[in-house]
Amino acid sequence: MRVGLEGFTPGSAPGIVSTSIPTSIAQGGNTANVAVPDPNLGAMLLVSTGQLVASTTLNAVTTNATGAAMDCGAAHANCTVVGVGTSTLAGTITIEGSLDNSTFVSTGTTVALTAASTVTASSTGKAFRYYRASLSGATGAGALTAKIMAT
Repeated sequence: MRVGLEGFTPGSAPGIVSTSIPTSIAQGGNTANVAVPDPNLGAMLLVSTGQLVASTTLNAVTTNATGAAMDCGAAHANCTVVGVGTSTLAGTITIEGSLDNSTFVSTGTTVALTAASTVTASSTGKAFRYYRASLSGATGAGALTAKIMAT
């Protein structure tokens, strides 16, 4: 991946290029626009747009399980889980968040999984860098696969 700034000549002394940076970074079909944030936010660049691809957190689990964590790269306040259960498997799916990928806490968002159903749950207003889903109270037979995405 190569990143460049418009108006900057390689090899010259760095300086202020402009007050708004019209920079886009593209990789594999995903594009993120980079901008300078409000001065009150400090000296940083802000990824103002982008796309996070949904990842699998629970993969064909048949009993109580803790899902794989998704690293959002930065804190995101909204997260959605879509779970697909088969046969008679039932239980409760909980969205969990972490600041450090070590200590996870419930976001307070749960959804009941019933036999052979597709369910969604969305947590809003709680910023975490890492998210995962867990299945508890599992009964019946079948499997659950859940995907997770943060915005």
